[in-house]
Amino acid sequence: MWRFFVILWVWSLVSLSVCGQELWVVHSKNLNRADSTWVFVPANAGAEKLPVVILLHGYGGKPRAFGVGLDLARLADSLRIVFVCPDGLFDSWYFDSKFVPGSNYEQFFFADFLPQLLRQFPTDAKRVCIDGFSMGGHGAVFLASRHPDLFLAAGSISGTLDLEFSGLRNTSLSKHLGAYNRKIWWPFMAIAGLKNLHTVPLIVSCGLSDPLLPASRRFVEQAHKQGIMPTYIEAQGKHDGRFVASQIMAHIHFFESHF
Repeated sequence: MWRFFVILWVWSLVSLSVCGQELWVVHSKNLNRADSTWVFVPANAGAEKLPVVILLHGYGGKPRAFGVGLDLARLADSLRIVFVCPDGLFDSWYFDSKFVPGSNYEQFFFADFLPQLLRQFPTDAKRVCIDGFSMGGHGAVFLASRHPDLFLAAGSISGTLDLEFSGLRNTSLSKHLGAYNRKIWWPFMAIAGLKNLHTVPLIVSCGLSDPLLPASRRFVEQAHKQGIMPTYIEAQGKHDGRFVASQIMAHIHFFESHF
């Protein structure tokens, strides 16, 4: 019996290695708990410097939310891309909270997460892309706008690109930012960061039946006014995982075109 469990344990480790996935835990003074991140590295990467695609999950999601129905390990092998799925801590919104202690996600991301990621894994710091769904779509564009020099491209799928349109405006968001006030909330919005994104290629997708469609349309309209031309996709779909699955490869191929 013990031999069986030892063999099973060894097989699990080998399977994890073959699949090229690793659960990477990052501790930081900027967060009130550790951030558990799934990293998918191509097999036999060695010392090769590979492009990176960071995928941010939505409100209440988990780090591997993008992996549902999508085999990121095999995709990493076939495309020679390192895929990274960090923990957005349920509802961090990927910014520094004004009122929740230990929820300084922006500081964590740039001071701890990204530098450690680039040191610890076989990655090319000049080929880092970021994408996300819903809250994560907001987070991807928001973070890219804060340090555009660190990102080759950014994307949003069904993103909360203007927080005014969020159904969580009076709950999760007000917990972090206080009662809705567009002037006070503005610096925390992805749409506010457009002025910094002239050098970052953008791809935005949203479903025609998505309640956040007006947010994507407003974002793209404002982008055009500022001379920024995102690749924009509207397609049949709702605010759900099926729409993400229908769009994610278009986003990955968009990023590949800039590697």
